[in-house]
This record gives sequence, C-alpha cells and structure tokens, in this order.
Amino acid sequence: VYYEDSTMCFSTNYKFIYELKDGKESNNGVNGGLNFDFYKFGKWSTFVATEMVSNHYKGYDFKISALTGAKYYIWEKKDTCEYSFSTAIVYDNVNYTDEDTYLNTEVWRISLRPKIYQRLGKNVTLSFVMFYQPSIKNFDDYIINATFNLENKLSKHFYIDLHYNYEFRSEIPSDKYRHYDSVTELTLKLKF
Repeated sequence: VYYEDSTMCFSTNYKFIYELKDGKESNNGVNGGLNFDFYKFGKWSTFVATEMVSNHYKGYDFKISALTGAKYYIWEKKDTCEYSFSTAIVYDNVNYTDEDTYLNTEVWRISLRPKIYQRLGKNVTLSFVMFYQPSIKNFDDYIINATFNLENKLSKHFYIDLHYNYEFRSEIPSDKYRHYDSVTELTLKLKF
C-alpha cells in the first residue's frame, strides 16, 4: 500500500516467498515493512522505517530492523524522474536459526543509498535502488542490496511489476548459508 500527499509519503509492504527446486522446498519466508517519508517534495526529506524478515533458508528466525535518516534530492521532476541519495542509522535485532553462530544478535549499521526513478513512457517506470550497510563497529561486516524494478500501470490503482533483487552479506550465520541471494519476481501492486 502506498499513500502520498503534498507533504509526506507512507508505504507498507508484505511479501511471502516460497520456492521449490526439483520437488523440494528451497526457500520459504516472509518480510514486511512500514516507511514514513516526511517533507517528500523538499530538497531534503527525513524518514523513519521498520522492516521484519523471517526466512530459515537465509538463517533468520526473525530479523527486525529500525532506521531513521535523511534523503537529499539530487534532481527531481514530479511524475517523471527522481534521483536521490540517502543516509541512515540502522538497528538490527536478529534471532538466527543456527544457534551456534558467532554473529552478534544486535548490530548498528550505517546505510548509504542511491536511488534512480525514471519514467520510460506513459505507463512504464524504471527504478534502481542500492543499499550499502556496513556495521559501525566492523566495516568488514556489510550488506549490499540492489533492486531493479520495472513498473507497468494497468489501471488507476493497479500495477504489475517485474522485479529483480540481489543481496550480498559478507558475514553469514554459518557455512551452510550463502553469502548472496538473488530473486526475480512478478508482483501485483495496489496504490492510492
């Protein structure tokens, strides 16, 4: 769900992932989040957000993140393009599936994020967002998350998205997990 007015922007998201490979379950998880973006159309915008992830295949019983920061609009033309850069402080609270992990269950991170949003036609837009999130205590512990999204407007409130996401974690709970994960999705979206 997405809501925007002349001052602020509010969005929520929820995603369920289930994957089979060769008849066996290979991925099963949920994640969701809330985001408030204040002063959306100013040169600077502050925001607060929270996210929850649960996926045993990534090593998380749960991961709850809370963050706050500021966004700087490099270039923006309403309903046509948006180029911005943001920075935030992130607090992660994690309960790992593998209890013998050496990783900390509480981590403070810095988040740096460039974002590109570009309208390609009347009903099609392209967006690219990349997060680089090193731990404040140990810059060798970092997460990179890059997302490409192609959005196609079907009607006034309904959209269909082609979505690709790549995630790399330098630190993983144990050797049975991968450092990277990628996913391609087709998503139906409702906007107000």
